[in-house]
Amino acid sequence: MAINYNDEKIGKFYQAILHYGEEQRKKIEEEVAAFKQKELDEAEIGVLTEAYHLIQKEMAQMRSGIARELAQREMDGRRALLEQRRKIMEQVFSRAAEELRGSAEQLEQAQREWQWMGALSATVNGTLSGRDKIMLETYVQTAYFDRILRRTNVRLMAM
Repeated sequence: MAINYNDEKIGKFYQAILHYGEEQRKKIEEEVAAFKQKELDEAEIGVLTEAYHLIQKEMAQMRSGIARELAQREMDGRRALLEQRRKIMEQVFSRAAEELRGSAEQLEQAQREWQWMGALSATVNGTLSGRDKIMLETYVQTAYFDRILRRTNVRLMAM
C-alpha cells in the first residue's frame, strides 16, 4: 500500500503538474494570442492612419486642383465679360464718333449759312463796311442776274 499510496501521490502530483502545465500553456497561448491581436490591432491602426493621411493628402490635392480649375473658369469668364464690354464700348464710341462727325458737319453747314445770312443781313441793312446800302429788290435782282451769268458762262464754255 505504501507503493500505491506513493504512486497515487506521484500520479496526482503528475496530474497536478500536467494540469498546471496545461493551464500555463493555455495562459501562454492566450497571452500570445492577445499579443498577436494587439500587434495586429496596432498594425491595423498604423495602416489605417497611413491610409487616412494619404486620403487627406489626396483630398487636399483634389481641393487644390478644383480651386485652380474654378479660379481658371472665373478668370475665363471675366476675360470674356471684359472682351464683351470692350466690344460694346468700341461700338458705342464708334457710333458717338459718327454722330459727332455728323454734328460737326451740321455745325459747319449752320455756320456757313449763318455767315451767308449775316452777310445778307449786313448788305440789306446797309451795315456792310465799304458798301452803300441797297434796296432788297435790287439785291434780289442782282442775285438772279449773277445766277443767270453763271449758267450762261457754263453754256458758253461748252461750245
